[in-house]
Amino acid sequence: MSSWRTATFSSRPAIDAKFANDMASKETLEQVKNLLKQELSPINSKLDGLTTKLSDIDTAVNFLSGKYDALLNQLKDTNRMKFKQACGKSRETLNF
Repeated sequence: MSSWRTATFSSRPAIDAKFANDMASKETLEQVKNLLKQELSPINSKLDGLTTKLSDIDTAVNFLSGKYDALLNQLKDTNRMKFKQACGKSRETLNF
């Protein structure tokens, strides 16, 4: 029986050391996670701001693109009307 007790007591410090090491690793891991969160927080805020600005720019570009397309169609219609009027006048002068 004494050998069993000796084995139990001699292996216990190794288990306690492993447990303490695991706990220290977990605490260190949590500290690292918290530090990363703190350091990344301003970056994430800036990224959110940039995302909002890019969304606003995208909205403005889509608006201006629609206006440009409408203006371009209006210009084409105006040019067609001018061309038709010019062709009509030249025919009138030929029939003169």
